[in-house]
Amino acid sequence: MSTLGIATVYRTISKLVGGGSIVVVPLPGEPDRYESAEKAEKHHHHFRCDECGRVFDLVGCVSGLSKLVPPGFEVLGHDLTLTGRCSACAV
Repeated sequence: MSTLGIATVYRTISKLVGGGSIVVVPLPGEPDRYESAEKAEKHHHHFRCDECGRVFDLVGCVSGLSKLVPPGFEVLGHDLTLTGRCSACAV
C-alpha cells in the first residue's frame, strides 16, 4: 500500500508484540521476523534456506543441550536455527 507509512508499520508491529499477538523470530545475521503467538506456543525451531531465504518451521526439539553448558550455568531457554538448502533449491 503506497499510502501506508513505514512508521505506522513499525508502531503496529510493536503493539502486536507488546499485546502478545505475535512474537519475534530472531535469525542470525538477518532482520527479525515474526510469527503468531499461537503458533509459537508450541516450542519449535527454524530452518533457513541459504539459496532462497525462506524460513521453515521444524517440528520437535534437540534433547541434551544442557550437557553443553559449563558447570554451574543454568539454561533458561534456547533458539536453534539450521541453515542449508530447502528441497526446492537442492534440486
